[in-house]
Formats: sequence, structure tokens, C-alpha cells
Amino acid sequence: ASRRRAARAKAAAQSSQAPAAFSPSGYAGAEPWSRERGYVYFPELDTQREVDSYTRSELLRKARFLYANVGFVRRIVNGISRMVVGVGLSPQATTKDPDWNLASQKSFENRAVARHIWDVNGKYNFYQMQRAIKRCSYKDGDCGVVLTESEAGRAAR
Repeated sequence: ASRRRAARAKAAAQSSQAPAAFSPSGYAGAEPWSRERGYVYFPELDTQREVDSYTRSELLRKARFLYANVGFVRRIVNGISRMVVGVGLSPQATTKDPDWNLASQKSFENRAVARHIWDVNGKYNFYQMQRAIKRCSYKDGDCGVVLTESEAGRAAR
């Protein structure tokens, strides 16, 4: 009986030890060779050192794979971005001149629905771009948008 207790105590002590695999980046999901997916927490205040370029590219690659190949993930990302953005931001003219307000609203709407004004590729209009930005930020963690303008007032190519 004492040998069994000793064996149980030894097994319990071994199971409470830290796992053999250690993730140097702190993000086990970015490590392809790790079978032990334990989480190692360490606080970092310097954002340049928090996630290295390899870890970031691996997490992006895996997130984009899930978005492209798993319908449930795509549904979550698209659904949340749709619910957050809704119909999108739209300016409302509120001057004392109702004619000017109406004319400015029509002018904005004409530009907002023109895809060639809001997107270099002509893929999104103003309202679709808002949803695409949120979708990208949910999928990748961030989204970079560069505002450009040609001499004609359109998206510069």
C-alpha cells in the first residue's frame, strides 16, 4: 500500500511540473512543432517586442486559412462586422438652409456609391468599405487604409 501511495505521489508531482515544450514567443498557436499547446503568460509593455514578425505572420496565415476554409469562422467574422457597422456612417447636413442640406446630401450620396472614388480597385463603395475595414480588423487584428486622391478627385492609382 505504501508503494502505491509513493507511486501516486510521484505521478502527481510529475504532472504538476511545467510542460517540456516552451514557446519562446508566448503564442503557442504560432509554433508548428509544439504538441503541448500550453499558454505561457508574460507581460510586455513594448509593443515592438511583444510579437515578432514570424509569430505575427504565422498567426495571420492561420487566421486567414480558417476564414477561407471554415464556414463557421467566416460567418462569425462577417456577422460581427455586419452587426457592428450596420448601414455605416453617413453625414447629416444640419444647417438652417434646407435646400443646401438636401443638395449636400445628394452630392455626398452620389460620391459615396461611386466605387471608383473610394477604392483603387473599384471593389468597394463608401458603405462597403466601412464593413470591409471592420472585417479585416477582426480577421487580421488590424487594418491599414491609405487615403489617396488623384487630380480628378478619385482614388489615385
